[in-house]
Amino acid sequence: MRGEFLAFIAARRAELKLNKKELAERAGLSRQAFYKILNGDISEPGVSTIVGLAKALQVRPDSLL
Repeated sequence: MRGEFLAFIAARRAELKLNKKELAERAGLSRQAFYKILNGDISEPGVSTIVGLAKALQVRPDSLL
């Protein structure tokens, strides 16, 4: 499931032509926090993080769950 989550983020980020820094900024995350999510250091992001990522990726939050 984690792999699907990361693959979805990567694919959607590519579709939107966003680099990791831009996505983190649009999601309201520091680059450090974003990289922790990508590296698995944060295994269960909080609701506000999911909502921020969904907004930045222009998808519904439930698509990230």
